[in-house]
Amino acid sequence: MAMPNLRFKADDGSDFPTWGKVRLGDIGCFISGLTFSASDSVETDGIAVLTSTNINSDGTLDYRNNVKQVSKDANQDQYLCPNDVVICKSNGKENLVGKAAKYDGGYSGSRGITVGAFCGIFRSSVPIIPWWFQTDDYKRLIKQSQQGGKGSLSNIKGSDIENHYTLLPTSIDEQHKITNCLGAIDDVIAKAKAEIEVWELRKKGVVQRLFSQEVRFKADDGSNFPTWGKVRLGDIGCFISGLTFSASDSVETDGIAVLTSTNINSDGTLDYRNNVKQVSKDANQDQYLCPNDVVICKSNGKENLVGKAAKYDGGYSGSRGITVGAFCGIFRSSVPIIPWWFQTDDYKRLIKQSQQGGKGSLSNIKGSDIENHYTLLPTSIDEQHKIANCLGAIDDVIAKTKAELELWRELKRGLLQQLFV
Repeated sequence: MAMPNLRFKADDGSDFPTWGKVRLGDIGCFISGLTFSASDSVETDGIAVLTSTNINSDGTLDYRNNVKQVSKDANQDQYLCPNDVVICKSNGKENLVGKAAKYDGGYSGSRGITVGAFCGIFRSSVPIIPWWFQTDDYKRLIKQSQQGGKGSLSNIKGSDIENHYTLLPTSIDEQHKITNCLGAIDDVIAKAKAEIEVWELRKKGVVQRLFSQEVRFKADDGSNFPTWGKVRLGDIGCFISGLTFSASDSVETDGIAVLTSTNINSDGTLDYRNNVKQVSKDANQDQYLCPNDVVICKSNGKENLVGKAAKYDGGYSGSRGITVGAFCGIFRSSVPIIPWWFQTDDYKRLIKQSQQGGKGSLSNIKGSDIENHYTLLPTSIDEQHKIANCLGAIDDVIAKTKAELELWRELKRGLLQQLFV
């Protein structure tokens, strides 16, 4: 094992001692998650239970959204403590196994918080341990230890983690310097994420007020714009089905980029940088995404994902273009405010009314349900542009803050590789 490329100095300028090889089980322990059944689930006043869904890719936890609650009591050591590491130890998707995140102690529910049986907790008093779970050394451990998969659950054992040897600082002062450095970056990242959440919440409010006509713009001369008119969406745009392809069409590079529901963010934006499929098959000309197209999840095994929609901003730069898969669709319109209409309560009601299937089968909506829907929209193109400019400006602020957040995450990733072997 080699020494890290980046080392801190002691306060007097001297070098810290050489790092030492340690067994993780000698400085911490793995704790299995809480086993419970569907009958233990409650709406309120239960113990909060985190699953792999709550583990973010940046090493943080989301304990505000999609958190289960159960009436069953956990063992005392199963309750999360600050600086515990939550680990996904078993999942049907191999790439999720090993996902890990530090618990920052911020949950405020009266009955406490734990993790489910498909997750586990690594607990240690060594301050830098939570960041070790974001290193290449940890990723190698997961790759080597992972079992199952190929149609069955993929998993790792707590003993695989406890029996792993790694290099760590022998000086507690050096550990604290590393912790303070990475903790400061985590604080900046948390602040940026909080700022994004505030802007996204603000945007939701503005969208609802504008499309409900609670707030109206004035013309440049101060006069009122004309009354909004009822329009059929199919008369101002069209729904385009996604590209059907098979596993044999998939390629690693030089293919057409294909978006799925995974690439549709909850804030009405698209992620076309991560987890994008590529296929060698050609798409029809109208299936290639154009700026201001709306990507819609039209079919999924999870009912809550059907109808997810996001505007394509035209930013993909691949040479063969970008489209959507068969379980998604595209709504294309030249009306500038249409992409934001897909974030309104009117659209949510349409999805709720039109959704079919579910209960063990695929849940879906039809493109014709969207095209045949009537809604109120501004009849004045000037008012449409004022609304589009307003919402576009908010989107720009959110996009800029997200870009800054990604830069900080990239800096953190780089430091982790330099500070740990």
